[in-house]
Amino acid sequence: MNHPETNSPGPDRRPRQKKPPRDGRSPARAWLHSNHARCGLITLFCAVILLVLFYVAARPERYDLSVGSVSPATITATKDVEDTVTTAERRRSAAAAIEPTYHLDETAADTVNALLKQVFEELRSVQLYGLTLRSPEDTA
Repeated sequence: MNHPETNSPGPDRRPRQKKPPRDGRSPARAWLHSNHARCGLITLFCAVILLVLFYVAARPERYDLSVGSVSPATITATKDVEDTVTTAERRRSAAAAIEPTYHLDETAADTVNALLKQVFEELRSVQLYGLTLRSPEDTA
């Protein structure tokens, strides 16, 4: 505790001095035996162990295969790759190989008009027949 008048250590206290390392060790060696160094070394050791474990777990599996051989295990791709040029070419050839399902009939409109004309003529004949069946008293 400092003296209020002189702002210096009290009469019974001297300023703190660094003690020399015990057992005559060098300062670097003394630091290595400190608690801070032990925590740091343990943390570094654990980080290296975790790094090795993650590397082993994430490393892709290698297969010894040749062209035409049968794989001993199912192999799945890690990403999709599309050959856009070949895909577009194959799509065009597939579209050209299919026969068209829609055939344009130029006479379809004329045929439908003729059928409608025939239907309306029949309706008119039915209407005229209905008028002939009416008696003169019904119209008054």
